[in-house]
Amino acid sequence: MERRDNGVLANLDWVTVAIFIVLVLCGWLSIYSAGYSVEENEIIGFSTNAGKQLVWILCSFVLAAVVLSF
Repeated sequence: MERRDNGVLANLDWVTVAIFIVLVLCGWLSIYSAGYSVEENEIIGFSTNAGKQLVWILCSFVLAAVVLSF
């Protein structure tokens, strides 16, 4: 009898996931480039819009992993 792997990772559409990640990164880079300042070279932090957005992007990936685990 053949065993099927019914795990969450086996059933994901990886092309869609990759496209989503590329779009999220392009959006974050757009925010970063629009608000770039020579004086503020901090990327990760709440002092810039890009830093705030990056923190929320990371939180959303963690939340998505938790939701998919159920």
